[in-house]
Order: sequence, then C-alpha cells, then structure tokens
Amino acid sequence: MSGGVARTAGGHRSTVSRRAALRANPEEGSSVVELVLLTPMLMLFVFTIIQIALWYHAKQVVTAAAQEGARTARQEGATAVQGRTAALSYVTNVGGQAVVTPTAVVTRTTTTVTVVVQGKSVKLVPGLNLDVVGRSNAAVEGFRAP
Repeated sequence: MSGGVARTAGGHRSTVSRRAALRANPEEGSSVVELVLLTPMLMLFVFTIIQIALWYHAKQVVTAAAQEGARTARQEGATAVQGRTAALSYVTNVGGQAVVTPTAVVTRTTTTVTVVVQGKSVKLVPGLNLDVVGRSNAAVEGFRAP
C-alpha cells in the first residue's frame, strides 16, 4: 500500500480501496458542485449591482438634461423647441450611451416651463428593463412691470 491506498499488481486501485476511500471522505467532489452552482448566482449578483449603478447614472443624466432644457426654454424670447433641442443634446453629449431612446417634452406657458426627459437605462441584465425619467420646472424670465 502506498499512501494508504491498496493497489493491484498493475498499479490500479482496487474496488475495495475505492469504496474505503469514499467512506473515508464522503464529501469528495462537493466543492466542484458548489462552484458550479454558486458561480452563476455570484455573477448575476455582480451584474445586478452594475445594472443598478448604470440606472442611477442614467437617472442623473436625464435629470440634468431636463434642467438644461428648462434653463434654455425659460430665457426671454426662447421657445419650447429650443429647450427640447438643448435637453436632447445634453443627453447625447454628456450621457453618451447611458440613456437609450431618449425623448423630451417641453411645455412652455407665459409664466412657467416644464421639461420631462425620458429614456431607458442601458440593459446589462437580461429581462431587466429600467426606465429613467427626469423633470424640471422653472419660471419664464422676462420683464414684468411693477
């Protein structure tokens, strides 16, 4: 016997010694099974954390874009179209690929401007579609007689 395992004349383990080895260590191979089961769950957990960070970044981008659109549209003599253009330009220039299919709706009255920017966050985890919405309200600038 070498190393506590009985070997036959050809150097192979005998059936009796294999059974004895299994009885001595019944958890042999369990770490491989645990690795196979836990690795996908760990990867899903990590990707979900990254997905949440991407969603948060996209949310910040559309909120800032709505504020930029409101700043532009609230100026005296500005239009809602100029505010919409400024908001969408901000999303594409600053946000890059963080926001997918952005849209902007600007409502300008004589006293207020409301900008709503919507889109979807980049999808990393399959089946997880996260919408992002940013809103901003502002008073229209202009001369008002006392």
